[in-house]
Amino acid sequence: MPKQILLINTPVGLERRIVQPLGIASVAGTLRAAGYSDIKIIDGCYLSNEFGYRKSLKMIESEIASDRPFIIGCTYNNSNSVEIERIVTAALRAGSHVILGGHAATACHETLAKHFHNLARKLSSTSVAVMVRGEGEITGRELINALYKGETLNGIKGITFYDGKRVMVNPDRELVDINELAPPAVDLLPPPAGYAGWYNIEESRGCVFKCTFCSIKSMYPVVRLKDPARIRQEVKLARDSGAEKIYLTGELLLLHKERAVKIAE
Repeated sequence: MPKQILLINTPVGLERRIVQPLGIASVAGTLRAAGYSDIKIIDGCYLSNEFGYRKSLKMIESEIASDRPFIIGCTYNNSNSVEIERIVTAALRAGSHVILGGHAATACHETLAKHFHNLARKLSSTSVAVMVRGEGEITGRELINALYKGETLNGIKGITFYDGKRVMVNPDRELVDINELAPPAVDLLPPPAGYAGWYNIEESRGCVFKCTFCSIKSMYPVVRLKDPARIRQEVKLARDSGAEKIYLTGELLLLHKERAVKIAE
């Protein structure tokens, strides 16, 4: 089996403006900085806009069946549970290991770990299904290293998996300095023209509020601001890629006036 890593942003059955999926692009950037080269990103939302929702799902399932990647990773949110189920089923049938991250994978990690382990065995697949809790860059890199080498997953922080007897919840991972992460591998996505000229840049992680209904605090329990100098670097990447507009992802752009002015400049 080729050692391909396929990262998928699932399609959604909604007509809406789309921007580059930063989560999986950031994971891809970290993996590439670690030396992995056979990485592909499929943005199902882009495909859905281009070819329609149903066809885009079938295209992804067909590619999984034909390419049989070694690892398939997806962002799991409550709004895409149906699509995740289909894509994971296709991955397990192809013999791919499955890594799920994102808000829903973090909030429901124990239930999902057991569910997808049982689904694998129902499909007579020996593939591993792992939930990544919280941020995925460093956890994903260590997890993929272990899967490539056939090593145990017991020492990897920030993951949950079912070993056939019990759910294994490894210790939480320490939060990273977001200014030191490799730039997201946005070049593995369609060019900005495919997103109506928009380019997505993360400006912060976390939120100063602690709303009980929101999953941000479970994903990002501590507020971290990206330095204006780092944002400037990513703006340059956006300009060089042909972007016309910048979409800043984060909750805290106006938290500090001086920082906001520097970013605006």
